[in-house]
Amino acid sequence: ILIFLSFSSLLLTAFAVVLACRLLLPPLNHSNNSTLPLILECGGKKVRLTALRDSGNTLHEPFTGKGVLVLSPRECMELVPDDAADVLRRDVPPLGCFEELGRMYPGVFSLIPYSTASGSGLMVCIKPDLMLIDGKKDHRIVGISHREITINGCSAVIGV
Repeated sequence: ILIFLSFSSLLLTAFAVVLACRLLLPPLNHSNNSTLPLILECGGKKVRLTALRDSGNTLHEPFTGKGVLVLSPRECMELVPDDAADVLRRDVPPLGCFEELGRMYPGVFSLIPYSTASGSGLMVCIKPDLMLIDGKKDHRIVGISHREITINGCSAVIGV
């Protein structure tokens, strides 16, 4: 069966479908329970931020099995001592960065492998003195992202 429609009828139908979708379907964004308030403390410094729950973040520290909270570099600079922030700001590969930070702060920084859809590499991590997720103490380590994290007002990503 061959149906002929005028251009104006086709355009009107497309508009009606879009309008119906906007009115009847829920918006595609993160729900209220997909974000968590987060407090991190390290060396006397404290950072308050919001973390996004991400079922795709299955990152774990390979030796201890602890989960990894991935933190935006900007917030990390506010958390670590100033001399460590200076090292992290330099354009140094993660291994070199970790070696220098390890000499400055033994046992505080670590290096873990990661793999994402866009590639793989090494991530510098820090063991915070305190992590409170939604008011509850947590023992994850903090991975320092290579890129800023800005998703729905969140600056960290946490595995579910």
